Amino acid sequence: MHWPDQATYPMLTCKAADTITMLEWLEDYMTSLPLRLSDRLLELCLDALLAYNGFFRLCYNSQSRVWWTASEAATGLMALTTFLRSYYAAALECYQRQWSYFNFDLAHVAISIHFALLHGKPVYNPSIWATQMAEDYVGSMCKMSASVNPSTIARRGIDKYLVRARRVWLKEAAEKQACAS
Repeated sequence: MHWPDQATYPMLTCKAADTITMLEWLEDYMTSLPLRLSDRLLELCLDALLAYNGFFRLCYNSQSRVWWTASEAATGLMALTTFLRSYYAAALECYQRQWSYFNFDLAHVAISIHFALLHGKPVYNPSIWATQMAEDYVGSMCKMSASVNPSTIARRGIDKYLVRARRVWLKEAAEKQACAS
């Protein structure tokens, strides 16, 4: 991770699944060691981290991988609200310390969950839009689909790849056979 200069955001190139693994490790590290959280910013970061990781654990361990029950949606909304409040407070703290020169405009899935709960409508599990398992595939392999279960997206991507590979092999075999005759 590096900052090319003060006019840009930090640069980090890794996969979404790597990010989740790093955040899980950071949670384990920050909660298992006897850290003295005397710095308000560190406390806010830990609160945001716990809420963020809790939200994603709920997404990937819910009863249905597509729909949330009202209870799951309420729990998810609570985690998102905690995350957003902590994130906002941490961003404000960084801005006041002159560590960040960027404005933060938060538009978030929490709003759609809140209104769906408020009006008694069904709530999608936000993980249906996850790309972390499919990001290694390109083009037609990485199409978003609400009908694909997030826990099996890697398998579906491989299946699509195998179907496509079979078509290429059959086409090549037919061309070789045509050239041979």
